[in-house]
Amino acid sequence: MKLISADNALSWTHAGKGVEIALPGLVSSIVDAVRQRVLAVACDSQLGDQLYAFDYAGKELFRVCSPSEGKIYYVTTSATHGAVVVLRLKNEIGGWPDWNYAIGDNGELSRVSPAH
Repeated sequence: MKLISADNALSWTHAGKGVEIALPGLVSSIVDAVRQRVLAVACDSQLGDQLYAFDYAGKELFRVCSPSEGKIYYVTTSATHGAVVVLRLKNEIGGWPDWNYAIGDNGELSRVSPAH
């Protein structure tokens, strides 16, 4: 699936239909093919940085605000964990400020490895 991320919007085609989602403050996005969802990070001036997940039809699955220990930074892939979100921690762990967090089916975040 080809994901287009531009002008504060995400767009893709699924089952022959175009899907477009306006997402002000869009920072990064990725297709999580393993869990069949689209992940995006956006910075909202009112709500702060948030992680969004959408199914391929465009339905919002969940939205997660930055946790107390750090700031949601961007989404990427990890060779061992698939699609992950990178958090910039307020307090470094082992000298690392940025950490990969695995993303559960309901938006649970769990720290898995330093981000390189």
